[in-house]
Amino acid sequence: MHMPNWFIAFAVDVRNLLLHDPPAGLRLFSAADCHITVAFLGGVSDQSAHQAWAKAMRMPWHAVDGTFAEVRKLGRSALSAVVGDGRDALMPMLAQRDTLLESAGASPARRPPLPHVTLARMPRHSGAGTRHAVLEWVRNIPLADVRFHTTALVLMTRAEDRTGHLYRIVERLDMGSEL
Repeated sequence: MHMPNWFIAFAVDVRNLLLHDPPAGLRLFSAADCHITVAFLGGVSDQSAHQAWAKAMRMPWHAVDGTFAEVRKLGRSALSAVVGDGRDALMPMLAQRDTLLESAGASPARRPPLPHVTLARMPRHSGAGTRHAVLEWVRNIPLADVRFHTTALVLMTRAEDRTGHLYRIVERLDMGSEL
């Protein structure tokens, strides 16, 4: 049994993203799993995660439309679309991250916020050939017509059955569905 990882994020609707012929072993995220993390709370208790959510409900949030500047590898295995247009609108809201982490008793963030949507994960123990094939595939993802819209602020955790979705939404504050 895995320890739940909690996070507060923007659920996003991504349009015109074409991910054709991914390399073997690459795990693509479903549309329902796509999000822009506001605060990664980690393995805090359910109660602590809900305390952070209650704090979030007293903060200002608004929908954002935007584009992606590039797809790049973040960390050991994440392949993520980094926000281009829309970044300036997101950053003041992402700056509330430390307050949310503190309210959950979570560890402080080690890096500044980087608004992005993880699209896929590479196998953790990939060989050089797999990594090269994946990074070549990433370079060919067309982003010119891709747009996103934040549809809701959500409290998410790991899905118990990960055969369909990786995450499950526990709480949701809708922001509308315009794109």
